[in-house]
Amino acid sequence: MTRMLPFRFRLMDYLASVDEASPRTAIAALGSEYGDRKFFTEKKLVEDFLSMQANGIAEETRVTMDDAGGLECFYEITDYGRDLLDKYLPAWYTN
Repeated sequence: MTRMLPFRFRLMDYLASVDEASPRTAIAALGSEYGDRKFFTEKKLVEDFLSMQANGIAEETRVTMDDAGGLECFYEITDYGRDLLDKYLPAWYTN
């Protein structure tokens, strides 16, 4: 069995690897790893990003409107979020 990071850490790791991300871009990027998990929904990822924002791990960079009239919020990782990754990312994990 392949070792996987807890999802929130993987989401932080993904956010650190791109300039900015939204729940939709995270679903596209991480679907091959977590797509079969019950928690892997756009609604849950919106909650994850909002939680990371509330805890100072990520900050909102912009908001756009999609073709259906819905809002899509984009985030970037903060220095504090990068520090958490550096401190707690397991040594066995390489992306």
